[in-house]
Amino acid sequence: MKKRNFITLILGASVVALGFLYPILYFAISLNSTKTYWQALISMLPCSLFFIGTIVILFAVFGFIFPKFVERNCPVSTTLSAVGISFCGAVGFLSGLCLMIPSPWYASTPIADKAFAITGSLTFLGAWALLFLYVYFRGKKPSFVGVIIDLLIVALLFVPFLFTFEMVYEISSYIFHTFIE
Repeated sequence: MKKRNFITLILGASVVALGFLYPILYFAISLNSTKTYWQALISMLPCSLFFIGTIVILFAVFGFIFPKFVERNCPVSTTLSAVGISFCGAVGFLSGLCLMIPSPWYASTPIADKAFAITGSLTFLGAWALLFLYVYFRGKKPSFVGVIIDLLIVALLFVPFLFTFEMVYEISSYIFHTFIE
């Protein structure tokens, strides 16, 4: 159990460190070129990394403080399933939102609607598959408190994953408009 918490702590600290390093790299890049819209928007990445890393660190610290509780209620399989459900939900939500609400962001990109439809469909299927996996894994180790903790993980990671996917979309849109058109 200590190994799991230690690995989780290192992972969270690495993600937070990457969030701190990214603005330095961003600043170095912006000195040599004019700042554009996509470069300003990409600064959402450190915020997302801080949130994701902090949540992972807090979960590791919680595991160090209450190792028996975490071992009893939070198996790795259900926790990772909850993280995957949160990711798929955030990506699917943004894809659906971009399909339903017309936006000038992707109006000039001919493949945006198809990309959002495919991404939304795949993440919808992925979320259902992960939900079935979660129920299967949770059935092996039932715990009401574990379900509450996993729901908390899903809720806490939803917004950072949403920001991260939005940033990936903006970068890919910039690359499309700059290099492919």
